[in-house]
Amino acid sequence: MRRKRVCFVGYGSTDYSRKSEEPLLWYYAEAIRRALNQTGLKKSDIQGFSVTTQASPDYSPHVAEQLGLELDWVLNGDYGGAGGVMSVRRAADAIEAGHIDVAVLVGGNSFDKSVVHQRPLEYQRANYVDVYGYGGPNSLMALIQRLHMERFGTTL
Repeated sequence: MRRKRVCFVGYGSTDYSRKSEEPLLWYYAEAIRRALNQTGLKKSDIQGFSVTTQASPDYSPHVAEQLGLELDWVLNGDYGGAGGVMSVRRAADAIEAGHIDVAVLVGGNSFDKSVVHQRPLEYQRANYVDVYGYGGPNSLMALIQRLHMERFGTTL
């Protein structure tokens, strides 16, 4: 099977704000709107979607539903500091494999101090990484880097 080629065709960004009056969903929608306007694509062209954020679990499907997207591929980009890069890689894999043709990847955070303690940010850590002595995103990337070094002879 011949793999499809992947390319970036556009991007959309919003202004950075430390104290926004708008909810996070507004920023996602605005960035997507700008990207679609830049590329000439329509909302109906979007087949894949990823959100990289520290918001609650299963956030990508929630955002997709709120934005009225009908999708074939959805990803939570919850890979710590490597979330954006990993989302690009996973979307490229989905395109190369022929599952989708167009993916939109968004990322961002907005923390309201009054509710940040209510967000279940730790739901996966307790079950899957704390048991290995989790020390943050850098420790997970170090494990991946060490494996790569052993397999391919990479040196620093």
